[in-house]
Amino acid sequence: MSSRRCEQSGLPGRVIVKHNTAEKSASGSGVDSAVPYPSPTDRRLCEQILQVLRATGYFKLRDLSVIAIEGCVILRGHVPSYYLKQVAQSAVRELSGAIEVRNELVVLAYDPAR
Repeated sequence: MSSRRCEQSGLPGRVIVKHNTAEKSASGSGVDSAVPYPSPTDRRLCEQILQVLRATGYFKLRDLSVIAIEGCVILRGHVPSYYLKQVAQSAVRELSGAIEVRNELVVLAYDPAR
């Protein structure tokens, strides 16, 4: 799969976004749909990704956005270290349904002066 497919995250019916894993959607699944009719495969993949991120034990990985489009996964959000950015990417790559992983996580280091 080309990375070009990952860039087309606005495809109708193919996008699932989860903004906050700590909150449940109205359906109770913990995955919020960006469009009314996401692919069942993409929905399952996002649910698996959220479970894997929770299973890492790192609290900061529970508050990430996940987008799945035909097996292409995009991770978005903020993490406090490059290590956690890599942990998230490695955990997602292990899933069989993730054909490609695009890691758009931004590292925002803790600044005690703030």
